[in-house]
Amino acid sequence: MASPCLNPALAQLLGRLRDGGVEAVPTGWRTVTELATEWAISTPTARYHLRRLLAAGLAEVREYRIRSGHMAVASVHHYRLLA
Repeated sequence: MASPCLNPALAQLLGRLRDGGVEAVPTGWRTVTELATEWAISTPTARYHLRRLLAAGLAEVREYRIRSGHMAVASVHHYRLLA
């Protein structure tokens, strides 16, 4: 929520700046945490298996800028399984 003393036009511009850079993640791309949950294993174990799958050419990795937490936008690795 904007401060009542902030100029409305400036508040709108700052809101656009805050929301900028977020990318839509295509279907089929998941984070290591999502894959670990799906596979019912720990996150470090999922990372280990993903490194092996990447080396074998059975997965690919790409960074997407997503909202992390309430306000922050961060680049997060997403994986797509090719098998």
